Amino acid sequence: MNDVLEFGSKYGKWSIIPKEISKDGVIIVGGVGEDLSFEISLNNYISESNSNLFVLIDPTDRSEQHLKDLASRGKKRGISKFTEN
Repeated sequence: MNDVLEFGSKYGKWSIIPKEISKDGVIIVGGVGEDLSFEISLNNYISESNSNLFVLIDPTDRSEQHLKDLASRGKKRGISKFTEN
């Protein structure tokens, strides 16, 4: 069980086994809300050796606005596109 690592804040923490993530896989996260600490910390951990694509899904207006606010403040590491259906 020592391969399990925790990523994220106290509020948005998840435990995973990073070595099980494909080196060029797609990571899909649903319901990101206003706490991207898990996604950012996991991306920072694996970005040196992997070329993963993160897909963040949250259809709420509140989450979309939060991501846009982060991007406008220059905190958009990995935030590259917003799409609407």
